[in-house]
Amino acid sequence: MLQSLLALAELWLLAASWYRLQDGELTVADAMARSLALSLASLGLVSIALFAAGLARLHHLLDAGVLGFACYSAYAGQRRFLPELRHAGAALAREPLAWCLGAAALALLVQALAAPPANWDSMTYNLARVLLMMQENTLFPVNYNTFRQLAFSPGFDLLHFFFLRLGTDAGVAVFAWAAWCCVILSAYALARERGPRPMALAVALVTASLKLLALQATSTKNDIGAAAMACACLLGLSALLRRGRAADAAFLAACVVYGLSVKTYFAFFVLCLGGSLLLFHRRELASLALGAWRASPRGVLAGLGLTLAGACLALVTQIVCLLRFGDPFGPEPYVSAHRNLDGLAGLASNLVRYALQLPDLPGTWWTNLLRQAHRALLGGDLGPGAAMGFAPGYGPGAWWSEDVGWFGPVALLAAGCALAGLFSRERFVRTVSWALAGTALCLSATIAWMGYNGRFFSLVFACSALPLAWAARWWWAARRPRCIVLGASLAVLCSVLLLNQEKPLLDHTDLGGAPTDWAKALQRREGGRRGVYDEHFNSFVFLEYLKRGTFPDRRILLVAGPDSWVYPPLFFGAHRWVVTGRENPVARLDGEFFDIRDCGRLRELARRFDLVVVMEHDEALACIQGAGWREVLRTVAHWGPVAVFEPGPAP
Repeated sequence: MLQSLLALAELWLLAASWYRLQDGELTVADAMARSLALSLASLGLVSIALFAAGLARLHHLLDAGVLGFACYSAYAGQRRFLPELRHAGAALAREPLAWCLGAAALALLVQALAAPPANWDSMTYNLARVLLMMQENTLFPVNYNTFRQLAFSPGFDLLHFFFLRLGTDAGVAVFAWAAWCCVILSAYALARERGPRPMALAVALVTASLKLLALQATSTKNDIGAAAMACACLLGLSALLRRGRAADAAFLAACVVYGLSVKTYFAFFVLCLGGSLLLFHRRELASLALGAWRASPRGVLAGLGLTLAGACLALVTQIVCLLRFGDPFGPEPYVSAHRNLDGLAGLASNLVRYALQLPDLPGTWWTNLLRQAHRALLGGDLGPGAAMGFAPGYGPGAWWSEDVGWFGPVALLAAGCALAGLFSRERFVRTVSWALAGTALCLSATIAWMGYNGRFFSLVFACSALPLAWAARWWWAARRPRCIVLGASLAVLCSVLLLNQEKPLLDHTDLGGAPTDWAKALQRREGGRRGVYDEHFNSFVFLEYLKRGTFPDRRILLVAGPDSWVYPPLFFGAHRWVVTGRENPVARLDGEFFDIRDCGRLRELARRFDLVVVMEHDEALACIQGAGWREVLRTVAHWGPVAVFEPGPAP
């Protein structure tokens, strides 16, 4: 716990330092949003650089950097962090919606700090990959069990290194919470430029209650990070077009670069926003570029050079994947399985599917209605552009799951305002609306439909705050629509706080129904922070044995399936691990390569370790069992058996 408190204090110091350096003309909300965005971007890019250079074991350089930057900020900064926050708080204290947002932010922060990370993506790659990178002291590990641990963009995932390097994961979700706060503050700041404080707070509340964004606020997945960078880009771009200052251009470039390191689909947003700017603001852009060149040609060249270097750093994983696999996104068979290979037919079908999902109402009656509508429109459960059947037959709790959930009923309003914004007379609103529409089309055209694709649209709906503010005269000015929208927003936000299926406060004991309908409430889970992992592995012994039942710093081979929760054993077992699996069947040890598809080579590899853990990998389990080695323990996880063996001597 002490390590987590120290890390949280450093992060607070980093954000406060960035705040002190912000332009005094910016509002408190604008400056806070920028400070959070720059804190995430600076820490993320520095972490990428450390791992790429093989310097991750010198992790105290991060602490020294934060302290050094704080000293510089104290000397050079002009803004006052705490006094300005107190002044802004006093001004907002008279607004009921501000209290609602503050209470929601505080409740989400408590959940982010108290609940252990436990979603599938984080257990298989988001957090697991950081531990693998730490093991090999590189951004490009050789030994891994799924290509996702190598190929996916690492920018947001490596933020968690700030905690994991200290041997704790209590607090890792604070980065997602900070990204959510950045989205909400950006929404408020953009709306405040266009209307009074109550309207801006209403826009912020609607944005905060977009269900999937609120669910992601306590997660360790990375899509909320891309959404935060996109909203920060809008802040920087709005100021750049209004003031034409180099600081705004630098902020915009930093957010673009870091956004590319968080999610590769962020490139769709950048390209679509750039195209919209050229279409609607080309004169202003030409004037800004010419003025900057005349003022300081060297400064322009230096800025372009730094941006290009940052983009190369942000995309270094894609460059390495291109060299290793011939594709920037990973091995071709796995990449093709997630691509829309049906062209325009796939695009049209995916647009229909996403339109059906958009209202996003709770209840199995709604999912059954969606299934029937899909069959009527597309002739079945599959169809063009889909990687899985459109049959969302989940339990009622799935509506509050960040894996399969969408954005709630208020997303209809956000989408409607964004579509109306395509024809706005305000050019910046029109620019952003076209960029969001283009991004949504690109996502629908390139990615095969799956029930888990809502997260890709987090960026689009987060940025819809600007069209929401522009269209406020239709939904906020009149009392009845305002009450309906705000009431629905508060209801969704409260339900997320209580029923988030990764960390619920209520379950079937309180709500009725079958135990499988709802995840177990936090207060009813046994075993503390480790309890959710023990429950997943159906064993209170497995992780306990790896943590305390064997000597520390042992050499352990982990052979795992592509969907295995490898994070818990890697985190709780303080050992030297080598991880391999079906998607990466060739392990490297001491300069020698072992193909685990060959049983003889697998056994030869295993004999070099103190323990062998086989997790949801039937072929490896049969091979190791056939060797006659001592089986220490066995259990059954979600996808199959998990067993621990002590290898015998060579024959």
